Amino acid sequence: MPPKVPLQRFTPPRTLALLSLLFLVLQASGQAPPSSPPPGSPWKDASQSFEQRARQFLAAMTVEEKLGQLNSQTDPLDRLGLPAFNYWTGCAHGVADFSTQGATIFPMPLGLAATFDQPLMLEIASIIGDEARAKANAAHAKDGSLYATNCFDPNINIYRDPRWGRGAETFGEDPFLTAAMVIAYVRGVQWGSSNSSSGALVAQAPRRGVNGSAAGDPRGFLKAGVTCKHFAAYSLEEAEGVTRMGFDAVVDPRDLQETYLPAFEACVREGVGSVMCSYNAVNGTPACANDWLLHETLRQGWQFGGFVVSDCGAIEAISDQHAFSGSLAEGAAAALKAGTDLGCFQFRPYLNQSLAQGLVSQQELDAAVLRLLVARFRQGHFDYDATVNPWVTIPASVVGQPSHLAKAREAAAKSIVLLKNGPRAPSSSNSSSSSGGGGGGGTSDGGGGLSEEAGQAALPTLPLQLSELTNITVVGPLANQSELLLGNYYGNPAGQLLSPWEALQKKVAAWNAALTGQGAAAGGRTVGLNLMPGADVVGGGALVDEVATACRASDVCIFFLGTSMISTDRTRKQRSGGYDVVAPATEGETWDRHDLLLPGEQLSLVQGAAKRSNATIVVVLVHGGPLDVSWLEQSDRVGAILTAWFPGQGAEAIPDVLFGDTSPSGRLPVTFPFNNYTEQISLADMHMRPWPGRTHRYIQVPVLYPFGHGLSYARFGYSFQIKPGPDASRTARGAIWLSVAVNTTHLSGPPAEDAVLLFVSRQLPPQQQGQRDWGADLLQPLLNLTAACQPDAAGQGWAGQPVQVLVGFYRIALADGRSGIASFSVTAGNLGAFGSGGSGQPPCGRYWLRADDAWAAVDVLPLDGTPSPLPPPSPAPSLAPAPEPSPS
Repeated sequence: MPPKVPLQRFTPPRTLALLSLLFLVLQASGQAPPSSPPPGSPWKDASQSFEQRARQFLAAMTVEEKLGQLNSQTDPLDRLGLPAFNYWTGCAHGVADFSTQGATIFPMPLGLAATFDQPLMLEIASIIGDEARAKANAAHAKDGSLYATNCFDPNINIYRDPRWGRGAETFGEDPFLTAAMVIAYVRGVQWGSSNSSSGALVAQAPRRGVNGSAAGDPRGFLKAGVTCKHFAAYSLEEAEGVTRMGFDAVVDPRDLQETYLPAFEACVREGVGSVMCSYNAVNGTPACANDWLLHETLRQGWQFGGFVVSDCGAIEAISDQHAFSGSLAEGAAAALKAGTDLGCFQFRPYLNQSLAQGLVSQQELDAAVLRLLVARFRQGHFDYDATVNPWVTIPASVVGQPSHLAKAREAAAKSIVLLKNGPRAPSSSNSSSSSGGGGGGGTSDGGGGLSEEAGQAALPTLPLQLSELTNITVVGPLANQSELLLGNYYGNPAGQLLSPWEALQKKVAAWNAALTGQGAAAGGRTVGLNLMPGADVVGGGALVDEVATACRASDVCIFFLGTSMISTDRTRKQRSGGYDVVAPATEGETWDRHDLLLPGEQLSLVQGAAKRSNATIVVVLVHGGPLDVSWLEQSDRVGAILTAWFPGQGAEAIPDVLFGDTSPSGRLPVTFPFNNYTEQISLADMHMRPWPGRTHRYIQVPVLYPFGHGLSYARFGYSFQIKPGPDASRTARGAIWLSVAVNTTHLSGPPAEDAVLLFVSRQLPPQQQGQRDWGADLLQPLLNLTAACQPDAAGQGWAGQPVQVLVGFYRIALADGRSGIASFSVTAGNLGAFGSGGSGQPPCGRYWLRADDAWAAVDVLPLDGTPSPLPPPSPAPSLAPAPEPSPS
């Protein structure tokens, strides 16, 4: 690790609005059509490797021309026939394109992670890549310009603190889940989707080199290049007076290896085209000038052969904010020497000075330019010929086509998490008790944590039945603001963008139309639908009395509450509803949150309706990061709570779930702690293990909803079959120690999908507050495994070991009492997380496997057969009683 240096606190001069404006200006500039290359240009021979061609092109360049390729908005090389190019295209959840054609916009990445569906992520990424390449082909056909062949996404930082404003851009808090999703993203965007329908997790993908072949294209051309960002340990915008531009992330070496770096390694080994270094420093050295990160780890350790781009403004921050160097020229030289190849936005002017001052050599400059040229050859900038590059045939007509919009709706449906599903509302208008509970513990039973008697006596609130309703009132600032559904980093949507209100209108109108002329014989009646915003996202003036009055006249009140990631204050008239709103960001880039509560006076709308009406109350959360909605969870007047995240163009999935056309199947990819968690740990503290702990792997305090929580309208049961793996005598990370089959059975309810999550723990949860009795049958291991484990003399494990580790997930669709098998491999790397001192060798002793509420024990014995003592039950606190065990 490089030594620490003093850092300066500062307020950055750039704002997000300025960056966005500059991006738009750059995106529209410098797209002059190319002139013809000089005769006999050897790099035009497509039979050669990309590196051979790039070296030939490099040899024809002047120093000035080389420097002109080091900004994210490059100079045109008319003399050599290469147009200018802007590397920045946003592709986080759809191409951020501002043309009239737009692009398909999927749920924000945190919502995509909630699907726990890697094959779906692969399909979505392939669509994003298809649409990016279609736009690139259209631009080139129009005027020879280059556009949208490189994506500055995905954001694969770990969502370690719920206050971080950019958490919705990530795949959540777990390194295994994030790695799985990034593998699918890289593969889909760069090379296209596979035809496999398997729900199995791709745990270790084959590595593709810079010049190697790729699935679907033996010549290795990229449909669009992917940039994994932000390398590394970036997860705050501002804390304790220091912004991300000058923050020093002081990270424990083991946390780096087990939490902050695994997703980046997975990204690199999948063959990603580029990596973006982050604004912050890591243990004293700015990331973009960090030789340990960029050279030792990225290039030497992981054999990364692509290019490294700085985050936008990070080159200047090396000297201006981190005070790591004495001038911009020195900072740029440090970045180039460490392995940064491209500056967003500026690199050229500083390196020009670096070169003049002898701070960098011509060889170091050439190495960076060569990597950039190889990338441009891979992206097809020199080969718009269908006989050479098959991606150039993707037509503009694929953008926003019906199948793509249908996939956005499917993704939104699978991302929706049913947090609570209590009994239908009691008929007392004065009932505002907070004695009810439920929803904790991660059960897949749709009862929402009811007691056994209550669960037998009352139907759950959801799904709603239109045949039983006369009038529905829709309330809340997120009900009819369609743009807020897009989160951030989006462009114009291709096709229809509906708000939740408009989606509900469409659903109810179809119901009413089907009843026309059929009357009572149809078994239903027409349903009225009313909109009442009630409050803005932030600020005061909530119309509590008016909302309560409207709910009194309704069978159901559906509240759409949450947050906004729109970073500029705007007042705009809605297409429906006729009200003005101001929508400032409450989370997002440059916008960390200070608490986890619903902003403004939104909660008061529900509280008023709960106290003054008999209506069934359903709350749909539209948001990015976790929210403390404990009042809603505890109130027996709130029947159900859903989180729809920021669903993009998938708003129609919300009524699909509310009215039972689709059973909810999402699970939380991030822990929802109580709000007081923010008082117990600093946002600037990067440590994972010390109390109160971070993420589901290390958290040691009660939480509102745990990682992986998600209810269903169906009930499932689980049982285990566990066999020794083939590699238990080996300690390599990928060595398979256990082969685990989770038999999943549909017990009752409608046809549904279930995301089966497999966890490994060293300790059982505490037996308290009426939890199940861990009987002798459960405490008997299903398997004694002899393996190359590390003796654990005390049987206690080591300080700082995880509470649990996610080792796999698998989606399965079941109905009518049928069963299916979710198969997993548990590796030495999975179990090594419980080892001492970062040795990576799994400790001997007892492990528990858990799938939802089913547990199984495995005893791992050393090769000499000496048993280790068993650990006692964990003393960790628990919020609510554990669910009853599912029959198996």
